[in-house]
Amino acid sequence: MLRIIAIVYLLVGIGALLLIPASAHGWLGIEADPLSGIFALLLALPWSLVLMLVDSAETLVALTVCAIGIGINFWLLIKLAARRRGE
Repeated sequence: MLRIIAIVYLLVGIGALLLIPASAHGWLGIEADPLSGIFALLLALPWSLVLMLVDSAETLVALTVCAIGIGINFWLLIKLAARRRGE
């Protein structure tokens, strides 16, 4: 069950990351929304807090940090699922 949750988390995280450039460039008729990145920031917690230390307002930096954070969280969920399965 935990593996399914991890996979759903990863898919939602990828969707949240894709929402940022889709909103910025107007893909699929999506209007520009300055808060489109909030979903990715929330899903990447606590790793997205690193953005407070970075003095750059670059979108690419924020996307990279959020993608790495979501990846770390996914990896942790998979490791937790493997550990629980081994019990």
